[in-house]
Amino acid sequence: MKEAKKIQIRSYVHATEDESKVLKAIGNTIGPSFNKVKVARQRVYGYYKNPIIILSVNIEDKELTREAENYLFSKIDEESKKHIVNTLTRRTKKKKLYLRLDKQEAYLNRLRIREKDDVIRIEISYKGKLDMEEFTGKIFKT
Repeated sequence: MKEAKKIQIRSYVHATEDESKVLKAIGNTIGPSFNKVKVARQRVYGYYKNPIIILSVNIEDKELTREAENYLFSKIDEESKKHIVNTLTRRTKKKKLYLRLDKQEAYLNRLRIREKDDVIRIEISYKGKLDMEEFTGKIFKT
């Protein structure tokens, strides 16, 4: 199976949200690896001048990337794993896999795919093109 070489995680904190809760939700996606990474914080403003904070995590260390990816796939619920596999061609581009997890569910330590807004966006870059059969084995192995 192709190794993940980089994981990028991004989520928005809207004015009505508690930043510490969004940080916890992001942390729940990668488990213990979260304590070893730096979270970048950027303040922007929405259309109506409402403050929005963008939280970003970039993992490029080989061991940390493997640890975070394994944790992520082990925590995603079975229904979401099936959905990922069934929509894999839509979720991949070249050597990247794109996932959107429900932010509220992630806060509760339940990782589920969500197709709408208010999500944690995850982009996993691999060393080679993703093979459907290999990926299916990997995601269900964890």
